[in-house]
Amino acid sequence: MDNHNRVYAPIIITTCNRYELFKACIESLKKNALAIETELFIGLDYPPSDQYEDGYHKVEDYLNKGINGFKNINIIKRNYNFGALRNELDLIDLVSQKCDRWIFTEDDNVFSVDFLDYMNYYLELYKDNDKIFSVGAYTHPKEEKFFAGKENYIFAKPSCNAYGYGVWSDKWSEFANTISRGWFEDNVRKTYSLKMPRRIKYRFVGAFVEDRWEIADTTIGFYLWFSKKYQTLPRNTKVKNNGYDGSGVHAPDCKDRNEGVFKENERDFEAETADNKFCVVSKEYYSKLHCPPLTIKYEIIYYTIHLLGFNKARNLLKRLKIF
Repeated sequence: MDNHNRVYAPIIITTCNRYELFKACIESLKKNALAIETELFIGLDYPPSDQYEDGYHKVEDYLNKGINGFKNINIIKRNYNFGALRNELDLIDLVSQKCDRWIFTEDDNVFSVDFLDYMNYYLELYKDNDKIFSVGAYTHPKEEKFFAGKENYIFAKPSCNAYGYGVWSDKWSEFANTISRGWFEDNVRKTYSLKMPRRIKYRFVGAFVEDRWEIADTTIGFYLWFSKKYQTLPRNTKVKNNGYDGSGVHAPDCKDRNEGVFKENERDFEAETADNKFCVVSKEYYSKLHCPPLTIKYEIIYYTIHLLGFNKARNLLKRLKIF
């Protein structure tokens, strides 16, 4: 790959009041050799209530003092509370108009020193591959064990982990313009949907019960599975999530949860060679690693959706008090 004509993806970071987590995220990125080639777009949301103001002002002061070590810093300060999702999507829209690719992370992730090498390499390598939707940086410890001894393979799966991932703007636009409640309903009624892995099926039922089909990592996963597209993932994680402290919007208070480990200041990224084979993880992967228990209730809900569609299924299941 020609290093003289390389394109370096900017990084989108959303934050509000989690000063310590945000600072750790920035400091970890700064340790990357390619940080100096990388532009940051930081969306500072306005606090939703008084209890978040102290942390918000700490983040604000940190930004006002200036962040060095990067090519350029763009700070978008909200005048009122956007909420996590709107803050994210607004930034993505802004950056997509300027750049053909980008990396997104929330403020609670910390990254390995070769994270940017990895992301930029694969964002360039797979930019014209219609089957690769995104480049993921996170690999669960159980996945690392599953991939051990398979060094000649590049792995991918039809789901999305959002602990730091890279996307091309045109592929994101296609996704955003495709999905809708009706699109998911049409696809789940196809025969192919009966082969949906249990982990994805579990989340799909949850989305149906809550009737939530807006853009999120879960709906990206549904889109990938139905469209037969994939997110790549490294054999060894490039990111650790520190957000399981109860401070985020969705993450529970679970400080002991192991969400990825890498050796500080140690690089292990090696670029793909001609011998590497692309491998989509199979049913065996899902059954061994990601197998939440699917109760009879969940199976009933899913097959009812498949047979009747969203509205008829919802009416019937509510009459039967299934949910």
